Amino acid sequence: MKTNGARAAVLMLGMSAIVIGGFAACGSDKKEDDDSTDTKISFTDTVNPILKGSCATGGKCHAVGTTESTQYVDKESSFKASTAKAQLENNLMPKAGTTISAADKQTLLDFLAQ
Repeated sequence: MKTNGARAAVLMLGMSAIVIGGFAACGSDKKEDDDSTDTKISFTDTVNPILKGSCATGGKCHAVGTTESTQYVDKESSFKASTAKAQLENNLMPKAGTTISAADKQTLLDFLAQ
């Protein structure tokens, strides 16, 4: 009887380990330091207001009446197909005399990368 009792105890311990291990494995695949998100940046709600406010007002490069006035503003496909990403990354945009906040610049780069 002691042998059966010992076998039962070992079997119970083994089953408990499997169950506990199974629960430990059931969790999020997300790493603790992974702060990524699936939220897409909206051209209409986020990017175009930046373009209008920083790039297309007060005589700036993409303002109405300039040769580049309609190049990006209100045109998501044109903005995505443009060289804006490379120009922003290489500090060629905005041109001298105009400014854009670092946060807005990063938002534009993030949008172009998605």
